[in-house]
Amino acid sequence: MHSLLSLFETLQNAESQVLFKLDGVEISSHLFLTDIKALSAKLSASKNQRWALCYQDSYLFIVALFAVLHNCLIPVLLPNNQKGTVQS
Repeated sequence: MHSLLSLFETLQNAESQVLFKLDGVEISSHLFLTDIKALSAKLSASKNQRWALCYQDSYLFIVALFAVLHNCLIPVLLPNNQKGTVQS
């Protein structure tokens, strides 16, 4: 967890740095952290400890993964997002 906090500190210090470029749109470290914090706040309101992460969008996946880890929750990585896999 220590390294995750260090990463957040590093990203906060480089707010204007572009981290991702998705479909021509630049995602700054500030926006990335904002998205993580927003999802993190929603997750903290839940009693669930395990979260299945099933996204086709890689940006949404990494935001969700960081939010889950930030809240010291357990990410569950599914082998695929087929309906039967997700339901089980």
